[in-house]
Amino acid sequence: MEQLLDVLTNLSSVIGVPAALCLAWAAFVIRDHAKRIQKLEEDLEEANKARSGELNAIYERINTMAGDVAFIKGALSERYKQGGSK
Repeated sequence: MEQLLDVLTNLSSVIGVPAALCLAWAAFVIRDHAKRIQKLEEDLEEANKARSGELNAIYERINTMAGDVAFIKGALSERYKQGGSK
């Protein structure tokens, strides 16, 4: 913290106190926004992982159903080939 005050003191002697305060404020705002963006990116990554898991479960169910339908279709077509009734 002392280093920051030294930098601000030196900076204020060059560009003036209001400009130095403005730069310090901007640096804190940028730092805060960087932290918030990082947290949002982490939250988004977690949400994407959860969504991916849910999609995988849906795809597995669809594939299982497609296999069952193919089996039933095959059994019915065999039955019709052998002259079975409708």
